[in-house]
Amino acid sequence: MPGGRLGTLLGPAARRAMKEFDRDLCPEGELIIMTVRWLLLCLLLSLPLSADQQADYDRLKTDIAEQKRTLSKFEKQGRYTEAIPLQDSIANVAQSALDIALASPEIGDASAYSYYVGVLKDVGKTEQALAALGAYQELPLLERDQLVEVWRKRAEIYRKAGDDRALDSYRKGAEATDKPRERGWFQIDAARMLVDLGRPDEALAEISKLPQLIATLEPAQQESLERDRQSVLEKAYREKGDAALAREAKKREIELRLLVLQRELAEFDQKYPISSK
Repeated sequence: MPGGRLGTLLGPAARRAMKEFDRDLCPEGELIIMTVRWLLLCLLLSLPLSADQQADYDRLKTDIAEQKRTLSKFEKQGRYTEAIPLQDSIANVAQSALDIALASPEIGDASAYSYYVGVLKDVGKTEQALAALGAYQELPLLERDQLVEVWRKRAEIYRKAGDDRALDSYRKGAEATDKPRERGWFQIDAARMLVDLGRPDEALAEISKLPQLIATLEPAQQESLERDRQSVLEKAYREKGDAALAREAKKREIELRLLVLQRELAEFDQKYPISSK
């Protein structure tokens, strides 16, 4: 680990300086000597160590990204005997990256856990990811957005595993956020999962109060969330065998998509002016 390597390099210098303080200070000043030795050790180890840890952390993240690209290629090609050990390798490298981050004063613990959980989720390490989320959630002084992220990631992990405990996480996330649009997304995602689970009536109940929430948003946000709501309605009604309502919801979804495209087209020349060169 980087801490051990740098500690070895800096150890002799730290010890020489400590001995000089020992000789210069009188024997009666043991408390002062101990304090100075501790402060000197912290100074010598922390400053260069944090910079080196950041570099090591970044290198490991680059390595993980490369391995994930290889993993994606293996999975697309059906090379599962090679993909499985690579998943283990990626998880191990991610653990090393987390260890470095948690030992560094420069790398935030919350961001490190967020990255670590994301990697584990991507490589199918469900139990490890959930355990890491538990540790993430126990970090002191988590901000609201970070707590919301914990519930979102927990829901994503359960959803990927086909575990209906995702529903509780979506609902906890909706309760935790103070952003109406984000609350709507949580409710939409919960409803989508309920449809996938063959529970369309519960899906409809999940988003039954969304129109009131949507009405509080800005126009562009209203269109986006209403479009997603109509998409869920179409799937839920189709699952229930109600073709007429499914058709109506699908038509409204398409109309909203068209509205967004028309606005983008109207703003196109302004956003992408013709170059004079």
